[in-house]
Amino acid sequence: MIESLSKALRALVQPQTIPGTRTRFSPTCVISVLGAGSMLAPIKVLCQGIRLTLNNVSSVMEQLEGALREFEADLAQTMPGSLFREDEASVGLNGMLAGGRFALNLLPSRGASAICILTDGVVAMAPSTGSSTSAFDSEIISLNRADISCSMVLMGFGS
Repeated sequence: MIESLSKALRALVQPQTIPGTRTRFSPTCVISVLGAGSMLAPIKVLCQGIRLTLNNVSSVMEQLEGALREFEADLAQTMPGSLFREDEASVGLNGMLAGGRFALNLLPSRGASAICILTDGVVAMAPSTGSSTSAFDSEIISLNRADISCSMVLMGFGS
């Protein structure tokens, strides 16, 4: 997880050449990182509103690494062997998207809003609300209306 997060953050702040010019551009990103790993534990904010640049990506990663290790230790303490219940699906994919959308509302509004989910591919989906539109569809529609892009990065399985 830490290696994948590090690669993703380092890629975000790499200098780029503006197409059609010779002008170099060094991006600055404002990020929040949330952690979700158990249906029995809520989503946890690992960092909020951190300004990420090429110059500070290593120190930000050190901070995140400590927060991730603490989060993993907390997850290990949540009742091992407990079964997933569908009524706890708010912490699944829908909850992650909603949490990401909420975190974006707390960041500066300038720039492009984006959510990137690093996942092992095992996520819960909230059950349908009984109408023709599922909770997942509603969340995707909300992201679309707010012009928020969403990417998923599959970790593990040889990636």
